[in-house]
Amino acid sequence: MNFIKLIIFILVNFIHFQIFAEKFIINTQDWPPYQTIANNIVGGSATKTLECVLKQMKLDYQINVLPWKRAQEDVKLGKAQAFYAAGITNERNDFAVPTEKIANYKWIWIFNKGENLDPTKKEFKKKALLAAKFGTGPETFLAENNYKLVASPKEIHNLFEMLQGKRFDAFLSPEEPALEFMKKNQMNKNNFKFIFHSNNPLVFYFSKKYVEKNQNSVKIFNSYLKNCNIAD
Repeated sequence: MNFIKLIIFILVNFIHFQIFAEKFIINTQDWPPYQTIANNIVGGSATKTLECVLKQMKLDYQINVLPWKRAQEDVKLGKAQAFYAAGITNERNDFAVPTEKIANYKWIWIFNKGENLDPTKKEFKKKALLAAKFGTGPETFLAENNYKLVASPKEIHNLFEMLQGKRFDAFLSPEEPALEFMKKNQMNKNNFKFIFHSNNPLVFYFSKKYVEKNQNSVKIFNSYLKNCNIAD
């Protein structure tokens, strides 16, 4: 009986080793406070949670910081095995598998001060000219729900510049990155109006190609995630 248990133990650990033996490539973006870059080291609240999980998984991993759209496209093309931190969308679910949440984030509408449009009213969807950062969950949400999406710049500073230039009426954004940008650039919050949109989870996405070869990877990740603090 002890011999059988030993064989099972060896097999389980061999399978675990086979799953996680190769270098695991993870793509992300510079997106404070969830992902930050300082002295060429990736940090941030979501990264801290992720590293807690990966340490338990004993994964040999590498994190690449890329433009967000490319970070996801590389996973889709098989050049990387995962990306984070991301909201769950149908588009991403086509080529990747989400874990349980690694961070919480809030979406908000950002208007110029004095703007009277109300996003809770039916006419808002028909009338308001809107924007969101390129390649993000808010952009996908606006497009999939038939809002008048007129701009999708790649950087958040472009969103603020275009809003102040009245190129559109409002943009939809995760709250913390927007406020972090405003604080860093000493922007006066009183020049804007903020309206809550929704609370959403941020997750870690494994590529479907990786999960097909390593079917327990998401389950293992989620089990270890329970031992880690979730970023707010």
